This record gives sequence, C-alpha cells and structure tokens, in this order.
Amino acid sequence: MRPSLYKLLTLLFLPLICGLFVIALHPEGIHTRLLLPAPSVHDTKADITIVSADSAFQLLMSESVIFLDARPQEEWQIDHIPQARSLELQNYYTGDATLDDWDSSQAYILYGFDDTTTDSTILAGAMISAGFDNVMILFGGLSAWLEFGFPTETPDSANE
Repeated sequence: MRPSLYKLLTLLFLPLICGLFVIALHPEGIHTRLLLPAPSVHDTKADITIVSADSAFQLLMSESVIFLDARPQEEWQIDHIPQARSLELQNYYTGDATLDDWDSSQAYILYGFDDTTTDSTILAGAMISAGFDNVMILFGGLSAWLEFGFPTETPDSANE
C-alpha cells in the first residue's frame, strides 16, 4: 500500500477509535436521544405545544393548567413551580405513577430542569398516546422559569 493510503485510513479510523474509547470510559456514559424509549409508534412531537415561561405564568395565574414536574422527586422536593405535581419519568415507566386518575381533557404543562433534559418530552408523548388532548412543554424548563423571576415553592410552603 502507498503511504498516502495509510495516512487516509489513519485519518478515518483514528477519530472513530478515540470516540469509542471516550464513550467506554465516560463515567456516566454518553447520553443520546437514540437510546431513549419511544413514547409511541406515531410521531407525537407534532401534537405537543411548546409554551414560553411568561405564557405559562399567565396560565398558572388563571388556574387553567396543571404543571407536571418531570424531574427526579428529590429535585421536586427542593423547589418547583407552585402547585406542580411530581411525575418522575422513572416512576412512570416502573408503574409507580400512572395517568389513570387524571382528567384527559385538562391542560397540562410538563417541564424538566432545562431544554437538555428530555424526560418532559417523553412523558408528554406518553400522555398524548394515552389520549390526553392538551399537553404542553415549558420551553427552557424550570431554569427559564427562574430566569424570569417567577415564584417557586417547596412541599412545606405549599401546605402553609
């Protein structure tokens, strides 16, 4: 083989091998959207409405929507949007949390911490597949809510 062919093969395969090595050694693994469970067979993203933090705040004030926090329960305990219910993705998939007792005609806004978390999108897709009519996702998640300076509460402050 020619030396230029060796250089070409090295340039093609060395980054691939290095990438696989990094993925194997990364402490938490590399998260990809391809590894997430699909909420249903059809594309539910077209049915999901994205709502901004200021619009979500107006809906909260009009009491016409229920907020669902898709973050882990421990994070919900620290703070959450007022009157938000916790619906952790892991609890939904293990069967600890179900949608059976919820009104499918009610409006829901799901959120995670920010746009990099996909738990709220997966749960929204599952809700739409289960027949829920009005499902929204908070654009920017709780971090966008906090950037606007909107209120949060803890479970203790909600009971006062």
